[in-house]
Amino acid sequence: MKKRRLIIVLGVHRSGTSAITKGLETMGVSLGHHLIAPNLYNEKGYWEDADFHRLNLEMLNAFEDRLRRILPVSEEEILTLETHGYFQQASELLHRKIQQYPLYGIKDPRFSLLLPFWKKVFATCHVEPSFIIALRNPLNVAACQEQFRNQHREKSLWIWISYLLSCLHHSEGYERIIVDYDELLKNPTHQMKRLSKKFSLPLHPEVLYSYSCDFLDPSLRHFYGNEENRLEQSFCYSFALEIYHKLLHVAKEKISFSELKPFLRKWNDQFFPLESLLILEEKNNHRLHHLMKAHEQLHHKNTEQLKTIIELNKTVMEKLKLAADLSQIIEQKNRQLALLNQKFSS
Repeated sequence: MKKRRLIIVLGVHRSGTSAITKGLETMGVSLGHHLIAPNLYNEKGYWEDADFHRLNLEMLNAFEDRLRRILPVSEEEILTLETHGYFQQASELLHRKIQQYPLYGIKDPRFSLLLPFWKKVFATCHVEPSFIIALRNPLNVAACQEQFRNQHREKSLWIWISYLLSCLHHSEGYERIIVDYDELLKNPTHQMKRLSKKFSLPLHPEVLYSYSCDFLDPSLRHFYGNEENRLEQSFCYSFALEIYHKLLHVAKEKISFSELKPFLRKWNDQFFPLESLLILEEKNNHRLHHLMKAHEQLHHKNTEQLKTIIELNKTVMEKLKLAADLSQIIEQKNRQLALLNQKFSS
């Protein structure tokens, strides 16, 4: 029986996950055929399986009091997902995909938050995944999020920190590698060779050439370099940069994952006391989301009512015009009748 392999790209939004995922094709990895379409925010395409995207988003939205966008799911929340039937859905979806694609690559930044849940699915399905952790300067990610989503940079930095710590913690014990987005754009061939060597997959030179020369476009990279930042004195600014520079050493193979362990323990210790505040932020986001949804529904209702009023006014005007025309015809008939009466009288 042919061995089936699964490669998952992890990382926060706007950190090059799409570009890295597309690069897997240089090693003969299939990305599937039901992909999210490109749009204004990602002109080159997301290269993201729409079925996993839909399921992950549905699971993150399954919690009644929090909009899950910052912290990974807890053990208690995994049980909640299982109770609602998501474990079976995830298992069936995974089985169907790996049966269809023996060498399969998937990407969705939400895996970074749902990885504790998916690890149980992988174990039940007897699938041993490999992970690519996408890395990008958090200041550039935050600047992108501010431009594209109008998201405050400090919040973006906390999300970046949470995602990366979750990726590192929950990918431990699996085959994994870190790829830095800027390093990928500088030398895509070198980064694909790293992946090829790590995953023991042969590179296809013609696909690699097309990927490097035709697909990758450094001009689409927004906010490169040391951006002027308004948060230089904040803790999240220095915390995020400390994590980034250390992970960049791993991506450049200057240190190993094992050498990262003491730093990871320290970072988790620093991050843990802040989780309650980030939970509060998720709860506030949930309330804000519902208020905005209610506002949109009210706006939609008002718009529909306004359309109805306009249509009624249009109908009334048409009826008035018709009545005026009829009145004019009646007046003409009355004049004609009066003339006839006058004629017969004389």
